[in-house]
Amino acid sequence: MHRLLLKSYPMKSLLRLTITASLLAALAAPSAVEAQPGADLLELRLEGGAGYLLASDQREVIDAGFTLYGGARIGLRIARFDFADAALRFSLGYETYFLPSPIRSAQQHSILGGLAFSPALSDSLRLPIDVHAGLGISGGKSRFAMSAGIGLDLTIWRAVVPGLFVRYGRIFANSADHPSDAQYLVGGISLSFGWWREDSLRDYPDADGDNVPDAFDPCPDSAPSGGNEDPERPGCTIDERPDPVGVSASGTMQCPDAAGPAAVTTVSTECTVPDPFIIRPIYFRVNDDRLDDTAAPVLQVVVDLLRSEPRIRIVVVGHADETGPAEYNRQLALRRANAAADWIRAAGIASDRIEIEARGEEMPAIARNTPDARAANRRVEFEVVSGER
Repeated sequence: MHRLLLKSYPMKSLLRLTITASLLAALAAPSAVEAQPGADLLELRLEGGAGYLLASDQREVIDAGFTLYGGARIGLRIARFDFADAALRFSLGYETYFLPSPIRSAQQHSILGGLAFSPALSDSLRLPIDVHAGLGISGGKSRFAMSAGIGLDLTIWRAVVPGLFVRYGRIFANSADHPSDAQYLVGGISLSFGWWREDSLRDYPDADGDNVPDAFDPCPDSAPSGGNEDPERPGCTIDERPDPVGVSASGTMQCPDAAGPAAVTTVSTECTVPDPFIIRPIYFRVNDDRLDDTAAPVLQVVVDLLRSEPRIRIVVVGHADETGPAEYNRQLALRRANAAADWIRAAGIASDRIEIEARGEEMPAIARNTPDARAANRRVEFEVVSGER
């Protein structure tokens, strides 16, 4: 039996295909572990295992019941749910069942399409469920086929997510060809790979279109325009600021005893600089330290403020979400803080006026394990402090 399996050309081809695809996917997939796989736009799932041919009359014909199974599916995320951090994907797949027999070995192939749903059971466990239907090829004839599977994925790594699965497959027979359908029950090991993770704050509802999601917008019904955004309160205008102490639209500090809405004024020598004073954050994609197009306006406010107020300095504080090792997240937060500090230095601000801190996952903006909370926690904040050290 074992010699027959090793000499089987279809199985060798399947093994080579699985190993090659796994290596290529592992090289191409991101290497960090920040956030859950529900954020991936595209997912490749490979399965390999063994099982049993359920139809007794078919087992008698080929004198075999043991079957080897291999499958590959690629899924495109079409919906995402905050409940259980679940993703719904449209999926296309290929499956093959190989039945080694000393009398007559048989192999069946299926090309299938369907839906896959993967809710999270915990921070590290997911329950992938899928149902597919399509074309099955057996004995040189094409037939209707279906497949349904359930598994358990362990998200301990970002690049490769291992798991276990159980699958039921069926190829429907024409009564003129065979009295019963080919039915399989198999189980084994799965590997999943994800790409284009774009879990960003811009993925969430934003009623006023100001790039600040409603969940984090103190002023969700009004959008700043014409340069009147309040750097202290993202999503609000200067006129909506309840406390006049802070930074004006032009980046200048306000006197603490100023009355009414904050005006665009310069700081007199009698003004006291708040210590510390926090400007709105900038946000990052998953496992990314690159500045996107939403960061530049905030960084420009920081630069303008430092230029207009030589008595102050800035502390650039990097953060990460809580997924993954704490030390990795601290290093990621440091890279994010350095990226923002480099931008400020490139604008002509002296390095001795810029401090850098990396707090990793230690100080979340929102202490919840949901996609929107993790998006809010992947950030860099700016603390304005007085010049004296």
